Amino acid sequence: MTQVFKTNITDRGRADIVSLALTQLLGYKEVSLDMEDEDKVLRIESKGIISEKEVVNLLNQLNCTCKVLED
Repeated sequence: MTQVFKTNITDRGRADIVSLALTQLLGYKEVSLDMEDEDKVLRIESKGIISEKEVVNLLNQLNCTCKVLED
């Protein structure tokens, strides 16, 4: 399963913190962030279900905005 989110992450340091939190705390294995895209796209791939609410809540706790990017 792949889920894509729009974020406000613009620097590599914050991107590294977010990636670490998503892999360590929520257990997602494949996390990527395209800061050059206008939507600062966060893409998460997982063999299991991705909890949109958990991702949004975690990023909000890290002072980032995040919302599901619809097709």
